[in-house]
Amino acid sequence: MKYLMIALALLAAIFASVMANASYISVKTGEITALLEEADRRADSGDWTGAEDLTKKAHEEWTSLGDYLRIVLRHDQVDEADRSFSEVLGFIECQEAAEYCATNDSLVTHLKQMNDMEQLSLSNFLSIPCLPAACSAPS
Repeated sequence: MKYLMIALALLAAIFASVMANASYISVKTGEITALLEEADRRADSGDWTGAEDLTKKAHEEWTSLGDYLRIVLRHDQVDEADRSFSEVLGFIECQEAAEYCATNDSLVTHLKQMNDMEQLSLSNFLSIPCLPAACSAPS
């Protein structure tokens, strides 16, 4: 009985840490996407300086989470967001409205998807990651 209680306590601790991580990711990605969406509205109205300031603030918030995100998320997801931030900042500097809006929307969508993948849901629970070697089509 003692071992069962220890196992249940460990299971509860793991579950609590998973839920805390999901909540933290949700809050942080929510803050960052809100900044990026406001930056998009500012760019649409022609306020490129305001859009740049908000995007830089969102990028600073993202980079402050760097090590934590690389521990709890897949590296390719974090790398993709890093690339998108670089592209968005580049388009702001050039004031390329169409490219900026498309890339910014893509970045916001990517951040929301990252958040969704960390949430406790039946689809996330039942999905089984596919290893590249196991998922490749036979030759």
